[in-house]
Amino acid sequence: MNSNINTSVERLNKLALLGTTALVASFGLMSPAYAQENTASAEETYVEEEGEVVTTGIRQAIKTARDLKRNADTAVDSITASDVGALPDLSVAEALARVPGVVVQRFGLGGSQGDFPSPEGGGNLIRGLTLVRSEFNGRDAFSANGGRSLDFGTVPPELIGAVDVYKNASADLIQGGIGGTINLRSLEPFDKTGSFLSASIDGTYTDLRNEWSPDYSVIASNRWDSTNGEFGLLASFSSSELQSDLHGFQVGQLLPIPVADGSSELIGVPGGFQLRTNEVDRGRDSYYVAGQWQNNDGTFKATAKFARIENSVDQDERTLEFFPDGESFFPGNPPGNLTNIAPGFTTTPFSAEVPSCNGANDPNFVCENTYNITGLYETGVISNNLRDWTGANGANFTNLAIHQKDRSVTDDMSLNIKWQPSDRLFINIDAHKTTAEFTKERLWGGTRFFSDFTINPDLDNPQVELIGAASNPYLTRTGGQPSATDALNDPRNAYLLFSADEFNNNEGDMYAVKADVEYEFDGDGWFDSIEFGARIAERDQTNRSAGLNWASVAAPWAGGYMPMADLSNGGYEEVDFTDFFRGDTVVGANTSVLFVDRALLQNYDAWVSSLQGEPLLGSGVNGAGNPQIGDWQPLRINGVVDYDNRGLIGSIQEKTQDLYAKLDFGNEFDNGMSIDGNVGIRYTTTDVQGTGGVDYINITGANEAIFAPGTVAYFDQADTSFDGEFNTTDYWLPSFNAKWNLNDEALIRFGVSKAITRPNVSQLRADQVAVANLGYDVDDSVVPGIIQAITPQQISIYGGNPDLDAITSWNFDVSYEHYFGDDNSFTLSLFKKNIKNNIVYASQTIGTETLDGVEVPVVFNGDLNQDEAEIQGFEVAYTQFFDELPGLFSNLGLQANYTYIEAKTNPPAAIADANNDGIPDSFERIYRFGVQDFLGLSDHSANLIGIYQDEQFEFRLAYNWRSEYLSSYRDYVTGAPIIQEERGYLDASAKYDFNDNLQFRVQVANILDTKAKASQQISADGQRFGRTSFVGDRRIRVGLRYQF
Repeated sequence: MNSNINTSVERLNKLALLGTTALVASFGLMSPAYAQENTASAEETYVEEEGEVVTTGIRQAIKTARDLKRNADTAVDSITASDVGALPDLSVAEALARVPGVVVQRFGLGGSQGDFPSPEGGGNLIRGLTLVRSEFNGRDAFSANGGRSLDFGTVPPELIGAVDVYKNASADLIQGGIGGTINLRSLEPFDKTGSFLSASIDGTYTDLRNEWSPDYSVIASNRWDSTNGEFGLLASFSSSELQSDLHGFQVGQLLPIPVADGSSELIGVPGGFQLRTNEVDRGRDSYYVAGQWQNNDGTFKATAKFARIENSVDQDERTLEFFPDGESFFPGNPPGNLTNIAPGFTTTPFSAEVPSCNGANDPNFVCENTYNITGLYETGVISNNLRDWTGANGANFTNLAIHQKDRSVTDDMSLNIKWQPSDRLFINIDAHKTTAEFTKERLWGGTRFFSDFTINPDLDNPQVELIGAASNPYLTRTGGQPSATDALNDPRNAYLLFSADEFNNNEGDMYAVKADVEYEFDGDGWFDSIEFGARIAERDQTNRSAGLNWASVAAPWAGGYMPMADLSNGGYEEVDFTDFFRGDTVVGANTSVLFVDRALLQNYDAWVSSLQGEPLLGSGVNGAGNPQIGDWQPLRINGVVDYDNRGLIGSIQEKTQDLYAKLDFGNEFDNGMSIDGNVGIRYTTTDVQGTGGVDYINITGANEAIFAPGTVAYFDQADTSFDGEFNTTDYWLPSFNAKWNLNDEALIRFGVSKAITRPNVSQLRADQVAVANLGYDVDDSVVPGIIQAITPQQISIYGGNPDLDAITSWNFDVSYEHYFGDDNSFTLSLFKKNIKNNIVYASQTIGTETLDGVEVPVVFNGDLNQDEAEIQGFEVAYTQFFDELPGLFSNLGLQANYTYIEAKTNPPAAIADANNDGIPDSFERIYRFGVQDFLGLSDHSANLIGIYQDEQFEFRLAYNWRSEYLSSYRDYVTGAPIIQEERGYLDASAKYDFNDNLQFRVQVANILDTKAKASQQISADGQRFGRTSFVGDRRIRVGLRYQF
């Protein structure tokens, strides 16, 4: 067996050398003189301390992580900092993506969440699952956004000494991570042998934003001996800023459009597009203090820690978009569509059966009718006639300006005591308390212009042209004449339209205490030790939300359009898209358009005052005593958000008690082999209490009161409230782990465990809203149409679900691990997870009501335990340092890993049809084409990392890649499933030590300027069309670190 293993390793060595050839060549080309002067042997990459030879830098970090994996009693991978507070990437989330089976999640999952990528990466998926538990020093870690895990993009890398990724469980690990557990370990005073001080200053350049952002950090520690034992103290402070930018190009649904009026021949035409810029300013400060004491004989040690992390994110978004919806479609054969294409267009051959429209603003099933298209739009002028009745000419584009402020603060304090009262008895006591706060303020201002357009929807090199017209709406509030120019930056051609606001104010705290007792046996038999433990934890969370509160401030059907030129307070700014997507995307004469002034949106009160000061907007005080501008009623009045009357407030109290027992076993055999492992069981029970209720959304329209008085009266009833116990659940979680050590270098590992992941706290809230779904019978023979009847169709309940159960899974792991040389390793791991009670967004009929003589279903829309899944795959990882090679080559190293995952899941039902009439209850729950993929799961992911390290210089080139994955079953803009396309990111880092104290370092992220692209599935046979493409910053960070 060993002969075969060595042969395999030799083959891998040859492959690894091929992978490092480019790295070696680059050093030779960059600095031949340096290469000649530093042809050090492998031994010179080591440092001698008191006669012991040890590695340093990134090589030592990799070796430490390797040894942690080798000695662990379950499946685990680790990342350790090469220097104090120096993880190998710009963020914790990005560093974790180097671990086999772990990917960074830059996009949200579900709905239209792929609309909003994160510039630094947010959470991480383990083996394709978001069901990940996050820990800070082995304890619960969370933020007050209602989830159970940290957004790792908010954690300062300077705090972290190491990160452990557990992929299976043993009984002593706290439950909660079906996908796995990520534990961030902070620095401690006893990590260093004496006094230590490290100070660093860095600057990060973002090339799309064209800005520099500063970072500062200082870490100081010392330890002292005394007659009472040894003391240690460590303190750190870090401050980090990042100014980034994001450009997004989006394409609407592929629409079936007649080639001419009355023609039955249809071609596929892109249903509009979006240009989005999002400037993000992130600030982060962290404060950390740790103290340790141990007695002179080392049998008692106490560690106390306090950490405070403050995060602020300010975003200014500018979005230009036109997306037609169901309002523009008329069923028939051939169908009619207010989106049209002018004569002279060109097409390319294409054949597909595509849905007629996206379903938005259309309560009927007509958007799911499919039509055969025989060609695909290539060139031509596209328009839309939806607002022709106002005198407008062209598609009705919206310019959306948004300012968002996010603020979060997390405090964590802990005390850990380790006591060894005898040679065989070990006691561990741990207590911690975490408090977290989160607030969000979001303010929108919307304007409109009209234009025809051309589009090239190539996601790599998109191009659009806006073609303004000198004929614009005559239906204006000022009664002025239409503009005689086609310039879209002319304020006479732009119109104020709407406003919206949204607020969140969440707070949470948690305390936990646990105790563990371990007793070691005499070592003569199979049993090594037995361990018992207990834990109690209590978490309280209050979530307050209000909005999104969208309404028109100058509706064309209620007084006419409001030209920006006639605003007495101004309040607009010109935005030029010439450099959008790094240039050459927006072409022609109209590259600039008008938006609401960002300075106004950055000041909520100033925006409201500006609107109130416009006499033509009809502002005043409504019957409820609240200010109102047009149809918009601001949620915040005199600095106070009206959560009580116009929002939702829910509180949750969760109490958990755990007990566990674990038996460690092992035995050495005469043939040099040995076996060790553990078997255990964990019992957990959770009681959930809280407050909530149902808010009935009043129906205020005059037509509804005439045609559906019973329905109006039903939703005028008093809101209900609830205060008490939601549910109590308990679970038995067995686990078994074993290592068969074949020799000093190789082992086979096996693990099986039952795991749970409890619902997020935000999912358990009991606050809900009840909304009426109404059907309108409209006479479209006149413009605007006349309502002839209104019929109640459904009562929809939206909100949390306090009856949710935990997701459960049986997890299986088996691996072969070979550790050779001082730093090298090869591992192959197989895994499988059988998941039950997975939580998905779905609909469920919970009753019926009779309204206006019609029996209608009451349907809950929210999170339900309705899904099952089976996930299996394998991981392979290889690390090699080439010490045996001559000269410069002996300083090279390579890391590579690859993960394959396949998943089977039952897809969500194609439609929600509570009354079984064959017609969907609402368009949000129509899932097209029976897509069965697991959200967020890439079949393939890989990392390839080249390393060079000598006594003074260290270089790392890292490529991270993942294959395509499904990010949404139904996208709001298109109604289609969305597939994020495969993508890879190339990053690099380098360090140069001038001496033992001073180091220069540089890191570059996204060297290849990778675009994050996604496609929409447009037909049942799997054909696709472009949907989104995002360009982000290349980040370059340079800095100095001084330590002694």
